[in-house]
Amino acid sequence: MLNRAIAAAAQINQRVLAVGNLLDKVARRLRGDLAPSGLELIDHPKSGGRFLRLRWRKGIHPAWLKAPVLYLDAAGTGAFELAKAWLPRIELAVEARAKAPYMRVAQITDSQMGYARILPSASPAENAPPDKITTGDRNAEKLARVVEVLGREGLAVCPKELRDTWEEEGRLPGWALWNFGAIRGRDEARDVRRLVVISRPLPGPAIVELMAETIYARRVQRMPAGEWYPKSRVGRLMADGTGRVSLAYRHPDPQVEAVRFAICEAELIQAIGRGRGVRREEDNPLDVLLLTDVPLPLPVTKLTTWKDLSDEAGPVEVLAARGVLPLDYEGMAAALPNWFTNDVAAREWFRYRPEAFSRLGELRARAKAGASIAIDEFRGNPYKNLYIGNSPKVSVFRYRRSEDRQSKLVLVDTGMHRDARAAVEAVLGPVDVFRPV
Repeated sequence: MLNRAIAAAAQINQRVLAVGNLLDKVARRLRGDLAPSGLELIDHPKSGGRFLRLRWRKGIHPAWLKAPVLYLDAAGTGAFELAKAWLPRIELAVEARAKAPYMRVAQITDSQMGYARILPSASPAENAPPDKITTGDRNAEKLARVVEVLGREGLAVCPKELRDTWEEEGRLPGWALWNFGAIRGRDEARDVRRLVVISRPLPGPAIVELMAETIYARRVQRMPAGEWYPKSRVGRLMADGTGRVSLAYRHPDPQVEAVRFAICEAELIQAIGRGRGVRREEDNPLDVLLLTDVPLPLPVTKLTTWKDLSDEAGPVEVLAARGVLPLDYEGMAAALPNWFTNDVAAREWFRYRPEAFSRLGELRARAKAGASIAIDEFRGNPYKNLYIGNSPKVSVFRYRRSEDRQSKLVLVDTGMHRDARAAVEAVLGPVDVFRPV
């Protein structure tokens, strides 16, 4: 009843409040407390009318500012510069960094892994021919393989569109998938063994410049229309105490740069912080893989490249992670239908990667001899350094399908698959012969 009684006055009151808000912003603009972009006359695209758009920063109540204020930034995201907009008299009292001796950080150095490069198409056709699959589709699948071969569980933080795609496909079932912009304060990943951060959020200069003008209530230096951030030489801190020189995007206006850093580098630091690396002990280490080359104020243990990681996340590594690894090309193609159309395609993949081909030959020889196999011995070099945990011991079996003339070798992680035959048939279809070597 109350809502009905005041409904008639509500619309009038809203207009009164809107007019009052407008007059307040005009007065603030005249006083210099509002940036020029805070009042913008625009043409509405639908109605065709003209509107005055307002942008402003909501300040802290003066009564609060009269009291002592303690501002804490536990993540070390550089928020001090942004805080000056709300707390102009703030003084830096203490800057301390906690050590994380049981957290290892590996990072690629050859790609920012921008969104346009890795996001799959909005509605890719099922079983689309190769000429219809986009670069984003291919890279999204390569990223999934890189994550998959690290281990069977962990946390991956990535753009929301990539997370949605992988969740719809059930692509990384053992991994928790989070997206940028929705990670602050979350503590569920405090005990994960592996954490992968993919890409980085980075709006264009015009968006960040507008945000900086709104926050600092002043006109900022703007990049020429259509130009991207310039690159500057910055240092990358290594865990062994040395450093590396890197190129990184920086905005020439220091206040715009503070906003850009808060959106980009600070979000990456927040993502890494979800693993609680500073709280880890020797028996519970954390391995972090940064799949972007953005330099961060964190010590990096190992530098690698996206090219090496994607090349070395090959059929052997991917199938070993799934626990069923056929050692023949036809079996590999059957186990990886979204990758290889047939055994010829699988054979060609190894043909152009001699190191992977050599490792496959050694693996086949060891399997034929019936020797004990620790699969980590046959991983690509980057993964021998990135993988955490005990190398799974695999058992060797011979299998033959009805259409095969000869039996072939398959490796099964029996710790993962108790019923080895059922696991093989789930991947390769019914088999007539199945026996251990």
